[in-house]
Order: sequence, then C-alpha cells, then structure tokens
Amino acid sequence: MTNPKVSVIVPVYNAEQVLSKCVDSIINQQLKDIEIILVNDGSSDNSGKICDEYAEKDKQIRVLHIENQGVSNARNRGIELANGEYIAFVDADDWINEDMYINMFDKITREKADIIMCSHYIFDGKSEYVVGFPWEGDCIFEQDEIHRKVIPAFISPIDINGAKQQVVMGSVGKCLFNKKVIDVNNLRFDTEIRWTEDLVFVLQFLEKAKKIIFSDIPYYYYRQDSKNKFGTTQKYVKDLYFSLTRSKEHLVNILDEIDYRDQMTRQIEYRTVSMVLLSIRNLCDTGSPFGFVKRVKKAQYYVNDSGVKESVDKVGTSFFTPKERVLLTLMKYNLISPIIAYYSLKNRFRK
Repeated sequence: MTNPKVSVIVPVYNAEQVLSKCVDSIINQQLKDIEIILVNDGSSDNSGKICDEYAEKDKQIRVLHIENQGVSNARNRGIELANGEYIAFVDADDWINEDMYINMFDKITREKADIIMCSHYIFDGKSEYVVGFPWEGDCIFEQDEIHRKVIPAFISPIDINGAKQQVVMGSVGKCLFNKKVIDVNNLRFDTEIRWTEDLVFVLQFLEKAKKIIFSDIPYYYYRQDSKNKFGTTQKYVKDLYFSLTRSKEHLVNILDEIDYRDQMTRQIEYRTVSMVLLSIRNLCDTGSPFGFVKRVKKAQYYVNDSGVKESVDKVGTSFFTPKERVLLTLMKYNLISPIIAYYSLKNRFRK
C-alpha cells in the first residue's frame, strides 16, 4: 500500500495465544486507509505462521520475519518499512478500540500536531482500569510547554515546584507519531535497552515536537498480566540496572538539549534512587540466577556508583514510602545485606 494515512507496527514474539485478538482489533479499525506491519521477531511458536495467514487474506498486511533481536530492533525494522503519514505501535499481546485511529487521526491532522497520546486501559487478567493524564479533557501543548511541563511529567512524580504530580506512562502504543518528525531526526529505539525503551523514544520525539495533543479517551488496552512489569509475581529482568542507567543517560541528555537540566536536579536524584531500589529488588525476584552473596555484591556495586551515592546523600525522603525510607537509610550507610534479605523474603511470601 502506497502512502496510507497510518502505518501500524506490531512486533511479534511467541504470541500465538493472543496475536489474533491484537491483529483483528487493528483490521477492524474504522479508519481503513492503514497498513499493518507484523514483524515476527524470531518466534519459536506458531506466531510467524499466524502472521503469514493474515497477510494472505488481507492486502493491507505485510509480514517481516527476522532473527530474534528484541522489541526495539523489531520496531525499528517496522519504521524502515512504513509508508504511512503517521506511525503507530501495538504490542502483540495488547489490543485497541475500533475507533482509535479514526479519532486520533482526525484530531492530529485538524490541530496540525506532531503527536497525539490517548488514555489507556490496563488489563491485569481479571479486571481493567483506566490510566489517564495529569490534565483533564483534551489538552494541547506547544513546544515551550512540552519542554517545561510535559517532559518533566514523564520523568518524576515531583513537579518543578517540589509538589507531587502524576507521572505520565511513556508507552508508545497509545501514541500516533508524525513520521516526518521521526525521519527528519532519524529517531529510533535504543536496541541496548531492555526496559523503559518506550519512554526514551517518546521523550526523544517530544524534544523535537512542536505540538502535542493529550486525549482523555482510552482507546488502547495494555495487557499487564503477560508482561514482566509490576504484576503479582515479579520476574527477574536480565541487565535491568544497565538498561535503567542507559535510560537515565538519555533523559539527562534530553534535559540538556532543552536547557532544563538544572531545574530538574531533584527529579533526577529521585529517579536515580528509585532506579537503584528497583534494580536491587530485581536481583531478588523470581527467576534470579544469583544466590544471597552474589545479590549483595551486585547491589553494593549499584549503590557505590559515584552518581548513585551522591543522589542517595542528597535526595529528599518525602516522596518515598516509609519502607523505602528505611531502605534508603540502609543504602546511605552501605548496609546492603538487610536490603537483600528484605526483598528476598518479600518475594518468597509473594509466591
């Protein structure tokens, strides 16, 4: 299909149980002038076969089979193939409402915006709930407000005045991106990041965007029960600390580019400490290959990083829970064994 209005990129990896629900929700869009790019990322189940069967039946679907290199690479390959005026992403285990793209395309073209982002549902396997934005209704922000108000809301629950704010979830599935902005600035997902790759891509796009629309209508269904993210049972994520550290470097670079790093010092410190707590907890999560002694050594390596130590010493405690404040105190005095014991026991009882 040449020059469709929207190219929908779906990275697929071992999703045979949920893939049809995802693809059907895209095929059934009220906006018909779209192309669907299914990128089979080296699946070992029947996902590749399912993709091919859809392509045989529907001319708007294209399939690319590649070796498994992760979701970021799969999305990047999809971007290279895309012919649409706008680009959207849907994860293979998620699905969307049938009026998502017709309504979002109408708004983004009418307002001449570079990106539109909608609210979304989170489905945990039993129930669903809506996650919106700190702003009510449909809101439009132009470049200066994007840099001073929107980008900070993705980074930290602390606003520029030190008050608590809602953090905006930086997932790409709920967005419609102007492809011209992606192409002109050669924006791609960082293939070295296994966690928060969506957030980095969204913020790099926002750094270049002239106008954004936030829609409070939830169109996207995010299936949390199939992802290793904050579910009932946490699962170990390989190289999490590296991914979070690299992600933070990207965020700091973006703040430098928009000349807003000095104003966000407190927020960066908070994010750094939260990053380390999450990384230490990850060492103790289900599937971790490390014993107690190795967990302690790795956690000490995280905590003794110079940038981390400085953040631990300087960060305020008001935005942390009482339990996190205790852990933060232990980190300050390099008492790592009790932290590992706490997270290990917590994970054991969670099972």
